[in-house]
Amino acid sequence: MKKPTSNPALNFVRPDWKGNPLTAKGNYRNLYARSERNFSDIFKWKLKGNPQAKEKSKAKNNVIVQPLDKLPKKKQEGLVWLGHACFLLQLEGIRILTDPVFGNASLVPRILPFPIKPKALKKIDLLLLSHGHYDHLDKSSVQKLCKKNPEMRILCGLEMKKLLQKWVGKKQFIQEAGWYQQYQTGFPIDINFLPAMHWTRRGINDLNAMLWGSFHLSSSKHRIFFGGDSGYDKHFKDIAETHQTDIALLGIGAYEPNWFMKSSHTNPEDAYTAFSDLKAKTFIPMHYGVYDLSDEPIDEPLNRFRKLQAKESQILKAPAVGEWIPLH
Repeated sequence: MKKPTSNPALNFVRPDWKGNPLTAKGNYRNLYARSERNFSDIFKWKLKGNPQAKEKSKAKNNVIVQPLDKLPKKKQEGLVWLGHACFLLQLEGIRILTDPVFGNASLVPRILPFPIKPKALKKIDLLLLSHGHYDHLDKSSVQKLCKKNPEMRILCGLEMKKLLQKWVGKKQFIQEAGWYQQYQTGFPIDINFLPAMHWTRRGINDLNAMLWGSFHLSSSKHRIFFGGDSGYDKHFKDIAETHQTDIALLGIGAYEPNWFMKSSHTNPEDAYTAFSDLKAKTFIPMHYGVYDLSDEPIDEPLNRFRKLQAKESQILKAPAVGEWIPLH
């Protein structure tokens, strides 16, 4: 059965866009290349072994965690990286959370602690969910947030609502969007769902049954791009044609082995190219140091990012987990 290609209740923000492309079987696909991996690919990866195994066994995590006792007042504009792909954003007095996972990502243990007690995450206005992989979409974390924040609005991709309603009930506001569509939130911020080069699966028979993507947030002062999960491709240049970005939040981890990961994640150098394609002013990295998802040593993503940062320290910023970054 073919999936919907857009939400008919929402406007497109790209004039020539007709809706999401689908495969011949009616599921979602990327714009330019395939990302999805099957179980034979996973077996091939694991059987080959890790050429960086010795280096990885000696590596020490170089990501710092600063405990966050309480949230800044909502009138304070800024952001804080809570680890992996979870950010707290505060714009126009609105409190926004992205891809929260408080503990383990299914069977993958969390290496670093979540910097704030989940029960302290109150008065959250918007929850942005980029896709359905377990390190971005966690049932327990979403349920805890909804219990503490019954008025919170959830923004996600097409076909995610059915799953979320099973978790939190039909009373919680959930709005789906296709790529290049603008959500209707009732808040003075424009939030658009945009392409990413990725895929999704939570079980055996649901490959690419739910849409993945990225988010662009625009307030009166700030324009922020949250990349979710994405490999590098031409879609970043496409996005720059319709969206101006001040701050780009982009992943720099889970990139080895290259043949397996390149179509789904960016290494630091590819992420920098994506940042340049977006024509953004500041690059803040994410998706590293919290979960061991791939073959590279745990300290390598930040070390490689710091080599880039040494040349452009005012543009590339790597905050600690739990560090509040004010926006002016």
